[in-house]
Amino acid sequence: MLLGLAENDPEAINRVKAFRLGMRDLGWIEGRNVQIDYRFPGTNVELINKNVTELVQLAPDVIVANTTRIMAALQPATSAIPIVFVMVNDPVNQGFVSNLAHPGANITGFSFLESNIVGKWISLLNDVKPNLSRVALMFNPDFVPYYDVYLRSFKALPQQTSVEVEAAHVRSVADVELAVAKLGREPDSGFIHPSSAWSDLESGGSAPRPAARSDFAGPWRCVPRPANSTTMPRPNAVCCGA
Repeated sequence: MLLGLAENDPEAINRVKAFRLGMRDLGWIEGRNVQIDYRFPGTNVELINKNVTELVQLAPDVIVANTTRIMAALQPATSAIPIVFVMVNDPVNQGFVSNLAHPGANITGFSFLESNIVGKWISLLNDVKPNLSRVALMFNPDFVPYYDVYLRSFKALPQQTSVEVEAAHVRSVADVELAVAKLGREPDSGFIHPSSAWSDLESGGSAPRPAARSDFAGPWRCVPRPANSTTMPRPNAVCCGA
């Protein structure tokens, strides 16, 4: 089992616990009739590739791939070992499977978020701030490129809201601060931050403190405040789970 989380991450601990319980319910007991090798490379690309190589060389009966980045590294590494992915978004457009009904090849699994989630996030944020006029969907395109696809799908639909929505690509803490500062200068603005948007952000950069209120929404985590940041708004920010 290859997880895109740190071993001491509470979310990783909960996922492993749930996996073990599910396996037990199906009659598979670790140390009795099944051996499970857990790997926790987190979001480090080098560690992910190293663990992928090692696991493929071990030739297990099946590999469970947790998160999109893990799946992206694992797919080209083997066409023989069965792979079950979980917590992966838009597996068809990312090329992991041919279609959801008949995935084909050696890969199958469980999709996570559908493209219509963008509209639901905006609706939720609009409930928090009824006079909302502008929203940025903030994410790192190097690691979660499917949000660009989701945003295009949302814009192609007949719009039921006058809120203007755009992508804000961020690859560092400095990028985040600049994007937040830009929105902070615009009245009635806010942004949506999928939790994956905050992975692997490098330190550095500063920007003027936002003058206006920004509201936040995301799948399950509140926005973290970088340790060296003096620009992220706290008192007037609202964090909502989608």
